[in-house]
Amino acid sequence: MLTFATAPTPGRLVNLSILTTASTGAKALTMGATIGGQGTSGAMPLVIRAVGPTLGTAFNLTGVLSDPEMALNAAGNSTPLATNDNWGGSPTVATAFTNVGAFTLPANSLDSAIVPAAPGLAAGGYTVQVTGKGGTSGLVIAELYDAAGAARTATTPRLTNLSTLTQIDAGGTLAVGFVIGGNTARTLLVRGVGPTLGSAPFNFGGTMADPKLELYNNATGQKILENNDWGGAAGLTAVSNSVGAFALASGATKDAVLVLSLPPGQYSARVSGADGGGGTTIVEVYEVP
Repeated sequence: MLTFATAPTPGRLVNLSILTTASTGAKALTMGATIGGQGTSGAMPLVIRAVGPTLGTAFNLTGVLSDPEMALNAAGNSTPLATNDNWGGSPTVATAFTNVGAFTLPANSLDSAIVPAAPGLAAGGYTVQVTGKGGTSGLVIAELYDAAGAARTATTPRLTNLSTLTQIDAGGTLAVGFVIGGNTARTLLVRGVGPTLGSAPFNFGGTMADPKLELYNNATGQKILENNDWGGAAGLTAVSNSVGAFALASGATKDAVLVLSLPPGQYSARVSGADGGGGTTIVEVYEVP
């Protein structure tokens, strides 16, 4: 009997999820995504959600965000491409949830979702801001899915960078989940940046002074690797430059950086204050070519 080898599908980022407390102002939750990849062209379909109420009704979590709102923006443009308050139970949107493997939302829930019209979003950078309607605060899961499916070629756009910016409470940990699809390993740059956000050109107030970054395999619960202070290593700087990541303020900053190759699977980058402190932090995951 003849057998034929299955053509490898390169590893790629296919999902970002963040479970945290969100509100407005400094406690707003911002997700970032970059669509593209060398040699790719065309648009990419996405499914984006902010789930609060259903965390309570379906998963029995307490203190959930009762009415999350979402806004999708192209990078550098203050006018939203789309906004959503309540997702509305659209059958088309519900089908999009099913197609990416997302859990079901009740049709009358106050959860939010954005599914950009076909063919999706063009190559470039995007942000999604999740806030609590009327200044409310509570637990929310924000999710972003690659909805292109398995029918892809070498020129199909992919997610080359995923990130989240939020305020972490003192003594707390932010878990940023991501999934690698395909059937080959993917090298990633993962960063937990706090101190650099407090310096020019960002000049954020209340940044985390000393983020510690830990990477876990979600299937096994095992820690894979961790970093506290990145140390200004030339190799890490070179990788950051190669993917277009913003420069860290200096080699002496207490920002945290990892570079490693991971097989397809589910992972989480967990950031907490090495000194127990909190503050505003950005967690980034970049595809390394």
